[in-house]
Amino acid sequence: MPKITFDEVLDEIQRLNDQQPEGFTVKEMVTATGKTPEWCRSQIGGLIDDGKAVYNGRKKSTAIDGRTTHRPVYKLTA
Repeated sequence: MPKITFDEVLDEIQRLNDQQPEGFTVKEMVTATGKTPEWCRSQIGGLIDDGKAVYNGRKKSTAIDGRTTHRPVYKLTA
């Protein structure tokens, strides 16, 4: 399996931002990148710390058990 670089992940996040102006959830980032939720949360945390991403509210989605839930949404700023 080829190694995914962080720049490639950022490119994918930007593509998602272009498709979803309100931002993206960790679940969407996991689906798009193939990385684990923990890895994605860690990267988002670093981006927020560096001023490159912001928390942008919550988005309605369906949980694994079928309940409606709201997930945090993040948006790139730089």
